[in-house]
Amino acid sequence: MSPLIAAWLIAAPASAADGLAWEWASPRRYLLDLDLLVPRPLTLQAENNYEVRVPILSVQVDTECAAVDPRKSGFDLKCTLTDLSLAAMPLERDAEHHVVEILDDVESRMKNAYMQISLAADGRIRALDLEGMETKNINDRVRTSQEVMRLVLARAFSAFDLLLPKNGSVAVGTAWKQTGSEISGFPSMAGSSGFVELDHQVARANGTVVTVTTKGGGVAGPSDVVNVGGTERIANQYDLVVSGWTNFDLAEHAITGRQIEVSGPPTASSVDSGAGSGNPYVQRVKLTRIKPGDPAPQLGPNEEMAQPD
Repeated sequence: MSPLIAAWLIAAPASAADGLAWEWASPRRYLLDLDLLVPRPLTLQAENNYEVRVPILSVQVDTECAAVDPRKSGFDLKCTLTDLSLAAMPLERDAEHHVVEILDDVESRMKNAYMQISLAADGRIRALDLEGMETKNINDRVRTSQEVMRLVLARAFSAFDLLLPKNGSVAVGTAWKQTGSEISGFPSMAGSSGFVELDHQVARANGTVVTVTTKGGGVAGPSDVVNVGGTERIANQYDLVVSGWTNFDLAEHAITGRQIEVSGPPTASSVDSGAGSGNPYVQRVKLTRIKPGDPAPQLGPNEEMAQPD
């Protein structure tokens, strides 16, 4: 840290970060960018015939979020899926499995869908649901496909999960802890388990915008179980490291930008550890505020990522 910045932090008034509290008086539009690397591939399915297993997936979402039921304990948000772009790298043996056709099919069923977010007043996400996904059929295949997409989109919308300081006020340079966070969840049909602790700190202020840094970690993973010697236990846990930053506008009471990464290898006792050589879990999310009057983001077509050389 430079002497100038250090001196500024020391001199900053205790009220420098008054206003760290959500308000949703009007809709807000965001662009979400998600990159996922999962040790066990996700299965993406067209409504009929085709499916593909993908260990690497990128998602872009143009979304507008509005509070549909504001209350003292938090907000119920409805976030449209105004536009969606998917890019996936299949397992090499699935590379001929109509990847783009499957992605186009999934996207076509999301035209009128939306994410429903229960956001607590303190900034924690309580629940994330996908509603309104269109389908011609109602069967186990369709229900599974919808749940997989809910889990994937939950990783993108987890960027809204940020525990804010008590009373919305904290001095620049002051840190506070968050135990557990939606950002450290996993796209697993069995849910997530484990313990992750985060440290947030207001690092600097620029006008009405403060930058909050986040770092932390813990051991967590999907809640899938295996039977070992007649005893059921969690199959895989990961030594996670969490890092990132958030820009929060104290005047608008809203996040204007955020980048956060969650990554780590499987623990030594995990089924997939492979004697310390198991595949890691990686989740990167970027959130960008689109202000009124800004041009709409131009999302590209769905595409299949090339296999590594």
